[in-house]
Amino acid sequence: MAKLAEAQRQTEEQIRRLAEEMALLAEDQRKLRRTVAGFSDTVGYTLENQATKSLPELLRRDYGLEVEGRLVVNIYGWGKIDRRRILIVGEAKTRPSKREVDRFRKLVARVKEAEGADEVLPVLAVHTVVPEVEEYVRAKGIALYWSYEL
Repeated sequence: MAKLAEAQRQTEEQIRRLAEEMALLAEDQRKLRRTVAGFSDTVGYTLENQATKSLPELLRRDYGLEVEGRLVVNIYGWGKIDRRRILIVGEAKTRPSKREVDRFRKLVARVKEAEGADEVLPVLAVHTVVPEVEEYVRAKGIALYWSYEL
């Protein structure tokens, strides 16, 4: 009986230590999540800054679109192709998913309607994108620029 009681005590002590370790791991995981979110935000802001600076030239090169004034971050502005006025609406995404692309398309439609624009050029600036999503973006008529192009 004494051996059984000792075994029970040791088991309870091990469980207590495991619970303490689990609490420490949970706290470390929360800190890591905040750190990663901060890195993601930094990459996103950097991408937006690069896109705002570089997109006017890239849109001129690829679409013959002359940006009027400055693009506003996230990405918003007006331009012209020949004499047609084009609304430019875009976002910078670190790694977009199809769901984010669909959400972006809905946003573009709302902005187009609110602005009363006849034509809109949706633009995504990305750090990385899986091939399946890249194909999806292009199939939806969205201009796609990689961070290394900006």
